[in-house]
Amino acid sequence: MKKLRNILLLLLASPLTAFAHGEEVLVTVFLEFIVLVVFVIGLVTINVNGKGKLIIGGIFILATLLTLMITNKLPYYQYRTVINIVVVVVPLTIGAISYVGLKNRFQKE
Repeated sequence: MKKLRNILLLLLASPLTAFAHGEEVLVTVFLEFIVLVVFVIGLVTINVNGKGKLIIGGIFILATLLTLMITNKLPYYQYRTVINIVVVVVPLTIGAISYVGLKNRFQKE
């Protein structure tokens, strides 16, 4: 339990280093963290077996990484709103679509 608390503190404290320069990025970092927390809570509560959850989680992580790779090439100041919307909508939508597509195949018995 102490390890989990330390990990959460590290995740919450790491964006604070951006205060030195470029604190505008904090909104995007906090949005990404909220999306991750919402997805993990949703993944824990869905009625899918472990293999299905692993596949859905992998698809979510892949979608998040690809989204971040694509949005990292955009100039942040010009596309701030677009980046924030895409970082939230794309991974959650892909996660929801993968759940809908896989729920019947990997349903708990």
